[in-house]
Amino acid sequence: MNKKELLQFIINELSKKQLFLQQELKALSESLANSAKSSAGDKHETETAMNQLEQEQLTRQLLALRHQQQLVQQLNPQVKHTRITTGSLVKTSNAVFFISVGIGKIICEGQEVFCINLESPIGQQLYKKSVTEKVHFGEEEQVILEIS
Repeated sequence: MNKKELLQFIINELSKKQLFLQQELKALSESLANSAKSSAGDKHETETAMNQLEQEQLTRQLLALRHQQQLVQQLNPQVKHTRITTGSLVKTSNAVFFISVGIGKIICEGQEVFCINLESPIGQQLYKKSVTEKVHFGEEEQVILEIS
């Protein structure tokens, strides 16, 4: 798997999520504007408060997503790693991990890749390991086969 293509795939996925969140925020804003025109009362106030809470949550998600986008865009796919760190593409005996942002499992070029960050429990296990070293995830042992 090509690290450059993987990075582009992740950037595209994050952009899709960003577009979705922006559309949700816009819809909530329109809903709030329309509800302001309706009559006042407990039901109206509750609905407005719920919409505002949802807006705040979406805004936090959007900020976190933008942070992830910045992180991914800073990664250089040309850098080859001998020890696992941020930006490493790691193939073990059981899985493929990309140490970048914690967005979970993706399918890129027909291959399953787990996108994790170093702060995750698996990321902490892999950090600074090199080829042929072993890591334990629960009771499962995996051998590091390749790092790029």
